[in-house]
Amino acid sequence: MEAIDEIKQAQLIRAARNGDRGAYGELVKQHEAMLLSFALYRLPAREEAIEAVQDSFIRAYQQLADFRLNADFGVWLRSICR
Repeated sequence: MEAIDEIKQAQLIRAARNGDRGAYGELVKQHEAMLLSFALYRLPAREEAIEAVQDSFIRAYQQLADFRLNADFGVWLRSICR
């Protein structure tokens, strides 16, 4: 798995905050496998894990203005999913 470039990630977050849904879609692509693995470890059924990930990405989008750019986006997503 390719490491996520923190500078590019911050640019994508800024763009998503300004309404660029494509930028948010890129963030989702970068983190969806990790977040699904996280959810699958905690939930008994794959369908539940997929739904939890979808809900988490929706909630993250709604709360994107609250994310600190110097924080770890993956950790933030996992805290939402938890």
